[in-house]
Amino acid sequence: MKRKVYIVAKIFDKQGCIAYCCKNLSEANYVPNTLNCLVHEGVQIVVLDDPDIYSEYAPYEYIEDLLTFINKAAKLNDKSTNTTTSLSKITAFN
Repeated sequence: MKRKVYIVAKIFDKQGCIAYCCKNLSEANYVPNTLNCLVHEGVQIVVLDDPDIYSEYAPYEYIEDLLTFINKAAKLNDKSTNTTTSLSKITAFN
């Protein structure tokens, strides 16, 4: 994959986000749909080609590992104190 593609998860009306640089096109195609099913209300999932030009999402916290990114995104804006999200069975898209 020559062109870098980033998946970003952000809580609406809050500064900052988490971002993941996709390793391949399958991740860029399928991970956002998976995340939209897992995230809490008020969390925005977007796909960007160059995070540097989208200052409205800054500052970016870059997550290297896909599973870690999915787990963190799933916990964004979680209002409950007793919710655990286990995504250990999700494997990376190759």
